[in-house]
Amino acid sequence: MRRAEYEAGLYAALKARTALTRLLHDGERSIYRNKAPAETYERCPFVVYRVTSDNASVTADDREWSSVLQIRLHVVTADGDYDAIEDQLRELMRERGAARLKAMLYEEDGRQILISDHVAMIYRGDDDEEIS
Repeated sequence: MRRAEYEAGLYAALKARTALTRLLHDGERSIYRNKAPAETYERCPFVVYRVTSDNASVTADDREWSSVLQIRLHVVTADGDYDAIEDQLRELMRERGAARLKAMLYEEDGRQILISDHVAMIYRGDDDEEIS
């Protein structure tokens, strides 16, 4: 699996997760790749996802992995009520083999934004064994 395939699969998984989409303003139409259209701020809550990096190789604990992706998720709300959405996203990312690195809160134009970074290994080792 490569970056484009992972992104496509992530988008499909986000849209298909009804426990998530029912929490969003316009259901699955409230999920955006890379950035949301300017007028979306009036349609909170919504989710924006993006693959922020594709590391060719990572070495740690005497092991080597290749194609480690970092995925950034933004949950944009009008009132900071993002807990249920975050729970759904965290579970979905775990199911897709990703681990959460960090989360941070941000405020812009009166909107409360939860930003979380996740990492997912696509291949590992010298034999390029697929793992996600």
